[in-house]
Amino acid sequence: MEITPLKDLSCFGDEDASLTFSATGGTPPYSCEWNNGAYSNELNYLAPDQYSIIVTDANECELLYDTITIKQPEELIANYNVVNPQYWDSEDGSIEVIPNGGTLPYSYYFTNNNGEKLVNTINLASGEYILYLTDNNQCQLIDTVILEADYETMLIIPNTFTPNEDNQNDYFVIKSLSPISYYSISIHNRWGQKLFESNNINDSWDGRYKGKICSPGIYYYLVQYQSRDKIETRKGFVHLFN
Repeated sequence: MEITPLKDLSCFGDEDASLTFSATGGTPPYSCEWNNGAYSNELNYLAPDQYSIIVTDANECELLYDTITIKQPEELIANYNVVNPQYWDSEDGSIEVIPNGGTLPYSYYFTNNNGEKLVNTINLASGEYILYLTDNNQCQLIDTVILEADYETMLIIPNTFTPNEDNQNDYFVIKSLSPISYYSISIHNRWGQKLFESNNINDSWDGRYKGKICSPGIYYYLVQYQSRDKIETRKGFVHLFN
């Protein structure tokens, strides 16, 4: 007498295995009792566990005691090599999937924020990407990968301006491509004298100090702003032309 698996577990966490037994010798018919209290020849919808059976013939002779273990399949998982986009509006991120567990071979694809299936996983922008990973037993893993810009706040800082009142590039204007919670700027001449300061990113420098246009030349700026939970500092030079 032996216990024979009819169906192994398909996926991690499933309860779809089945067993039966075959007996010879003794005097038919046979009766059986499983350790889970069942009396049928076949067990279905089984979870991972150890199952044993006692088979008795028509003369109430116990033929054999047998045990079999249904093992849990290895869980289907995915690891990733992720490259985040450099800036919030750039498309230079990528995702590499490293499947593991389950049953080979694997197949998978990603969708973007709009539910569109991706042709490849390079040149990606910031956002959420959904992985659909399937193994040979049709076990499926659905997972979310989030790409976040390494520099969430990107400031656009010009290096020249011409405050000559021709309505073209008359102001030194700094722009942020994403919201910031704190901002300060100060502008100095070559001797370190402060010519302009503000805590409002919408304020721009018109190239004046005390109402008079400054001389053509190079001026130094110091900008501080809060990106997420830390203060960032940008400093450099701007060239004033008349």
